Amino acid sequence: MLQADWGRDNNIDHTMIVTKKHRGRPYLTYHTSDTHNKSLKKLLSDHPRAWWCAHRT
Repeated sequence: MLQADWGRDNNIDHTMIVTKKHRGRPYLTYHTSDTHNKSLKKLLSDHPRAWWCAHRT
């Protein structure tokens, strides 16, 4: 599970779940726009100022 604080205000804005790994790279699924298997690399480039918090379940 990966959570993001887009505004860096110590409030988690978004929660995503890893649903795929390809060549060691994680892909995440989340409810916004029914997004399925978006690469972590793309998320990091789309939100370069976000704070990230990963949870292992």
